[in-house]
Amino acid sequence: MTDEPTPLPKISDRIAEMAAGFLLVGESLIERQNRLNTACTAWNFACLNRKERKHQLEKYPELYLKQCPGESREKIANIIKDIEILIERKRKLFPDDNRTVVKARVVRIDTGFRIEVTSTSVD
Repeated sequence: MTDEPTPLPKISDRIAEMAAGFLLVGESLIERQNRLNTACTAWNFACLNRKERKHQLEKYPELYLKQCPGESREKIANIIKDIEILIERKRKLFPDDNRTVVKARVVRIDTGFRIEVTSTSVD
């Protein structure tokens, strides 16, 4: 008998649990993808140490504006609030899961959606 580590649950399931409710907002695939992107950003920020997490949150508005020029500062402030809430949920629910999300997408199935998430492996 070997002492193989127990595999972690699928990260997509963990992100769905962390962001429950948050991911359900939005009717279109684009709206849901944007919410999933935000949840994955929060997940990755939550895996950082406190100092680096603070630094990334401070840089986020500038990076967001590069991707979405013309977006209002108010909307970006609301996104930051969402990220901060999601970070706390992740840290509370899965404090020892430090996999990093590298890709995530929303897939339409029948009349609903599912998420697919790819992460780095944990050493």
